[in-house]
Amino acid sequence: MLSAAIDYKEFVLQTGTALHETDDTFEFEVAANRDVFAVKKSNTASTTTEVHVLRH
Repeated sequence: MLSAAIDYKEFVLQTGTALHETDDTFEFEVAANRDVFAVKKSNTASTTTEVHVLRH
């Protein structure tokens, strides 16, 4: 989390997530209920689109 008080130039919180390391093959969206969706459309182990959901 970046701090608005210092123009978003420093982190005030850094923590791990349930999602493994990602790269530029992922796209992210946040739902109205604040769930995070990570969608990977290419270079997947399953050779299909993968959707990872981090529930709020």
